[in-house]
Amino acid sequence: MNPYMNIFTNSFTVAGMNSFPPAVLDAFFIVFVLLALWSLVWKGIALWHSARNHQKVWFVVLLVVHTVGILDILYILFFRKNKNSVVRTTTTTHTTTASTPMPEATVPSPLPPPVV
Repeated sequence: MNPYMNIFTNSFTVAGMNSFPPAVLDAFFIVFVLLALWSLVWKGIALWHSARNHQKVWFVVLLVVHTVGILDILYILFFRKNKNSVVRTTTTTHTTTASTPMPEATVPSPLPPPVV
């Protein structure tokens, strides 16, 4: 038997007798660890998205409520902001008139000039 399982085997006793066989407790421990890892991965992804999108209410809700990844998956699939829906606005506008033509834009070359 796993030495770490002594915590569980001592906890599940009835009148000094073990009420669960060790194989059941080992399975319980493995399922518990797998569910914790599953929840940790989904919670990390959901918290990261809510923080990047400045959704403070969702961040707090996802941080406090533990639903074994169900709420986290629902947030990622349905409630997070889509990257493509961000509207970009420009703050500067260029106007040209007939008297002042707009100068040609020169882009510096990333290569050095050729040596002749």
